[in-house]
Amino acid sequence: FLQKINQHRISNTQQYLPFRVDLASTPSSSSSQRVNNNNINNIKPLVGWVTPAFASQLNKFPNVFQVGESEVVLSNRYSSYDSRTDAVHNVVTSLAKQGIITGWRDEYYRVCDNYLSFQANLLFQIERAAALHFGVTTYGAHLNGYVSRNGRPVEIWIGRRSKKKTRYPGKLDHIVAGGVPVGMSPLETLIKESMEEASIIRSLAEKSICTGTIAYQKHGTHSLNSGVIFQYDLQLSEDFSPLNLDGEVSEFFRLDIPSCMDLVSD
Repeated sequence: FLQKINQHRISNTQQYLPFRVDLASTPSSSSSQRVNNNNINNIKPLVGWVTPAFASQLNKFPNVFQVGESEVVLSNRYSSYDSRTDAVHNVVTSLAKQGIITGWRDEYYRVCDNYLSFQANLLFQIERAAALHFGVTTYGAHLNGYVSRNGRPVEIWIGRRSKKKTRYPGKLDHIVAGGVPVGMSPLETLIKESMEEASIIRSLAEKSICTGTIAYQKHGTHSLNSGVIFQYDLQLSEDFSPLNLDGEVSEFFRLDIPSCMDLVSD
């Protein structure tokens, strides 16, 4: 079980190029630009990782990206949140039209000046489908919905992802799981997704307890999936039965916890 989990822990990134944002010309105190770090001048914070193949695609947009042998940098000509967002969006849209980026979602993720900090300064936002290609850290809110007997958890609800999902179709998942978009907190995301995915009403979802975070990286052929999951636990009653409302879950079933661990290890 633990070996399976460890396969997706943070690992080396030697086969990727660092993706940085040049903030050299960005004023250090401007709330309108959403960048407030007093030492932000003349630095290039690491915000992601790209494959050499994807870097060659970005090299076709020299006004936006400076592509070198050792790194890819978002140009400092874009000195605000909005201008960076617009510049990256135009490139991503062009690459999507060429079929290089697929699975467009019209959902946007945060890109910050600290690679693994949800609370860091927001630099720009990026379409969810493109986040993988840039290797930026994405955030998710996942729920363990469990049933207790005699004061201890004994069973857990599992969902099966719809076969229509772009990623991991038909695979097993938490009872509730969703990406945290720009403008929402992990808990807000969890409450929203709980109703959409499992018909867990707000008053019940608000009782979820955050038990920590899990950071992971998964190496793909053309990208690096780098993420942090905010993990929540929620005790559900014996007679609770989840009902999916958004078409993203094909079925639910309840397993004893040892059986669930066996599924993960397989």
